[in-house]
Amino acid sequence: MSSEYVKAINSQLSYGLDFEKKYIESTINKMLKVELGMVKRELKQVKNSLDDFEKRHKMSSDDFYEKFNAGKLGDDREYIKWYSYKDTFNKLIERSKEIEKALNALVGAVMKKTRGRADARTARDILLEKLEQ
Repeated sequence: MSSEYVKAINSQLSYGLDFEKKYIESTINKMLKVELGMVKRELKQVKNSLDDFEKRHKMSSDDFYEKFNAGKLGDDREYIKWYSYKDTFNKLIERSKEIEKALNALVGAVMKKTRGRADARTARDILLEKLEQ
């Protein structure tokens, strides 16, 4: 997901025909649902691996990442593997932020369609609930 999706959502929801809007909203909801589920599963798996590294080396992954990038730890195979998990974790966090932007665009579309009468927090909660089903 990228900011291009968010721009496409806003553009299409603003100018499309009703049928197109429903089709686009349905497609985007499915994309967000799949993406959200995948990111959550991957984050959980990677976090478990990071926890194992942290226990073995008695160091947080953030501290490790900083020290490794500064060249203070060497190139041990274990460190390279830990680094790849931490790097993957960081990228997954970025993806989750992109999903959040797309979700906010959908909430904005709800607010626009209801002319601001909907409660944004409730709309967001409902969208998240439907995406997680």
